[in-house]
Amino acid sequence: MTKPTGETPGKTTFRLDVLGLSELSEVSEADETSPVTLQPKRFALLAYLVLARPRGFQRRDSLLALFWPDSGERKARNALNQALHGVRSALGEDVVLSRGLQQVGIAREPIECDAVAFEEAFADERFADALDLYSGRLLEGFHVRGAPAFERWLDGERRRLARQARAAAITLADRRERAGNPVGAARWLERALEVAPTDESLMRRFVSALDRAGDRSGALRAYERIVDDLRDRYGIEPSPESRALVSEIRDRTEGRHPEDGTGGPISQPKAVRSLAVLPLTDLRDEPDRVYFADGMTEALIGELARISPLRVISRQSVLGFKGSERPLVEIGDALGVDAVLEGSVLRVKNRVRLSLQLLRVDPEEHLWAEAFERDLGDVLALQRDVARAVAEQVEGVVTSPDGDTVSWRRERPRTVDPAAYDSFLRGVAQLARQRPEDFAPAIASLREAVEHDPEFGEPLAWIALAYANMVTAGLVSPDELDAPMRDAARRAMELDDRQSPAHLAQALTLQLFERDWKGAHEAYRRAAEAPGGTVHEPWKSWLVMFLVGQGRFEEALELARSELRRDPIGPTAFLMGWAFHKARRFEDSIERLEWVHETWPDYPIAVPFLAASRLFAGRIDEAVEAARHAVNSAPRFQTGLAYGAAVFGRAGEVEEARRLADRVSQPGPDVYVDPFNVAVARAGLGDQDGALEALDRLVEEGSPQSWIVAPEPFFDPLRDDQRFDVVLERLDLPRLDF
Repeated sequence: MTKPTGETPGKTTFRLDVLGLSELSEVSEADETSPVTLQPKRFALLAYLVLARPRGFQRRDSLLALFWPDSGERKARNALNQALHGVRSALGEDVVLSRGLQQVGIAREPIECDAVAFEEAFADERFADALDLYSGRLLEGFHVRGAPAFERWLDGERRRLARQARAAAITLADRRERAGNPVGAARWLERALEVAPTDESLMRRFVSALDRAGDRSGALRAYERIVDDLRDRYGIEPSPESRALVSEIRDRTEGRHPEDGTGGPISQPKAVRSLAVLPLTDLRDEPDRVYFADGMTEALIGELARISPLRVISRQSVLGFKGSERPLVEIGDALGVDAVLEGSVLRVKNRVRLSLQLLRVDPEEHLWAEAFERDLGDVLALQRDVARAVAEQVEGVVTSPDGDTVSWRRERPRTVDPAAYDSFLRGVAQLARQRPEDFAPAIASLREAVEHDPEFGEPLAWIALAYANMVTAGLVSPDELDAPMRDAARRAMELDDRQSPAHLAQALTLQLFERDWKGAHEAYRRAAEAPGGTVHEPWKSWLVMFLVGQGRFEEALELARSELRRDPIGPTAFLMGWAFHKARRFEDSIERLEWVHETWPDYPIAVPFLAASRLFAGRIDEAVEAARHAVNSAPRFQTGLAYGAAVFGRAGEVEEARRLADRVSQPGPDVYVDPFNVAVARAGLGDQDGALEALDRLVEEGSPQSWIVAPEPFFDPLRDDQRFDVVLERLDLPRLDF
C-alpha cells in the first residue's frame, strides 16, 4: 500500500491499518511513521466511521446504539462526544466532520486505510494489489466490551471482505489455469486457502494444481499439512472426495496406474544444484520499512548458502528482479540457476510470517510451498527452519566446515531481541546500497541493535565493516576511526568468534590500520572456514582485493571467478574488472567495467577505474569522457577524483588535472586527505617527486589504501626510482615487475 503524501505541504496525514492488525500511524512528509494511540472504543469508532457503508456521514443515534446500547441517552451522548473529542485531539480538528447536529463523519483526504484501499483495488479488478493489502481479517483479535451491535457489524464486514479476498485469489488462479500455468494457479489457490482455510473444495483444487504442475509429492505433502491443520484447529476430518483425490495421486506417485495398479517407475527430474532467492514481497508495502523484507531476503540467502553443494545467488544479483513479471525461465537463464525461491514476508508487531514456494525453472514446476511463522525474537530459528526445509527439497547435503553434515541441524539458534534484529536489518540494508551518504545512518542503526541486545555480536562486526567503507572512501580520517573500529572488531570476536563476520572485522583492522598483512591473511582464512552470520558478509570481495594488493593476481582472479558464480550480475563483476586493471589486463578490465557501468549507471566506484583502463589501453578520448563522468557523478568520492586527475594529466588535460589534484590535496569539512590519492594524482601529472613525497607521508602517517600501493599502474614510472623501493620495503609489500 502506498503511503499518503498529502496535497498541501506540511499537512499531517495518517494511515489506519485494520487488516490483520489494529494500528494508527501519523505519516510525516519524509514518509516516516509514528504510532498514534487511541483507547479501544475510540479506535473502533474511528474504524467504523471510515469503513461503514454507505461511506460518508453517520447518524449520532446509530452510533449510540452501536457503542453504548446499555447507557441512558444523556450518558451515551456524553460518551460519544468525549470519544469524538479524543479522536479530534489525536488527529486534528479538521479530520472529524459534522453535518448539522445529528451527523458526523471522517475526512477522507488525510487518512489512508488499508481496508478501503483493498475494496477499491477489488472493485477495479486489480486483484493482485488487493491481495497484497489483505494481510489478515478485519480488526483481527479486536474486541469492544459492551458493544454487541458493533461486534455483529464487525463479524459481517469480516466475512464480506474475506469473501472478496477469496474471490480475488480464485479469479487469479482461474486466469493462470486458462493460460496453462498450473504453477501460477497453485500459488493463488494457496493464497485463497489462507483466507478460507476450511474450504475443502479449494484444498482439492490446490492439490490438483500441484499435481498437474508435476509436483505429486508436493501435492501429497500439502494435503497432509492442510488436513492436519483442519483436524487440530477446527476438528474437521477430510471428506470422501478429498481422500479419493489424494489416494489417486498417491497411486501415481508410487508408480501404479489407478486402474490396474501397474506401471513403470516415474522418471525423476534433474536435482536442484543452484538456487536464487528472489526479493521477498513485503505485504505491508511500507516504504520506510522496505529494509525489513530486503534484510530477510539477505538473511535467507546467507542461511541457504550453508547448504553444500547448493550454489545460492547473492542478493545484489537478484535485486534487479524485484517485482519483476518476467517469465521464470528468463530469470533462471539470467541467473544461471535450476530453481528460484519466492514469497512474501509479513511483520505484525513482533510476529513474522514467511510464505514461500520453490519453483523449478526448466521445466517450470512447483516443487514446494510452506508458510512459517514465529516471534521476531526467534527469527534466527525461523531462517534455520526454512533452510532445512529447502535442503530437504533440493536433496542437498547440509555441511559444516569440519564436514559434519548434521551439526547445524542440532544447534539451537539463539534468540535475539526483536528491536535489535529490526535495527540490524535496517543497518545492513543501508550499508548494502554502497552510497557514501548511507554509511553514517547504517552505523547508527547497527549501534541501536547493539544497545537493544549487547550480546548480539554480529552488528558489531558490521559496524567495523561500515567503518572500513567510510575510511576507504576517504570520508573520514583513519585516526578518527582507528580506535572505534578496533573496539568493534574486538567486541565482535569476544561475543562470537565462531562465525565469519567477527573474523572479517578483525581482518579489516589488520589490513587497514596495522599493515599486518600476514595477520590479515590469516583472519581472512578463518573467515572463509567459519560459518556465515545471519546475513551474507562480503569477506570474499575483501580477500580478492587484499590478494591483488599482495600481487597474487591469479589467486585473486580465481577467487573472484568462484564468487562470480554466486554473484553473476552483481558487484563481483566490478571486482573482476578492478583486479584485471591492477594486473595490467586492461582490455579485460574495460569489458567488465563497461558492462558494470551499463548495468548500474549510478554505481560510482567502477567509472574511475574504467577511465584508467581505457587510458592505459590507448583509448584516450574514451578515457577522458569516463573520467569526466566519474568526477561529476560522485564529487565526494576522493579516490575517484584522484584517478580522474591522473587520467586527465596523462591525457594532456593539464589544467583540469591540476584543479582536481589540488582538490584531492586540500583538507576540508568531512574530507580526509589520503596520501595514496595525492600520490596517484601527482603521478598522473608526471610529478614524480610529488608522488614520492606523498608516498613517504603515507608510510609515516598511514593510509587505508597502503595495501594497494605495490600493483598500482600509475606508479609504474616510479618503479625505477630507488625511493619507491624504499617505500615498498617499509610497507613490507612485494616489489612487482611489470
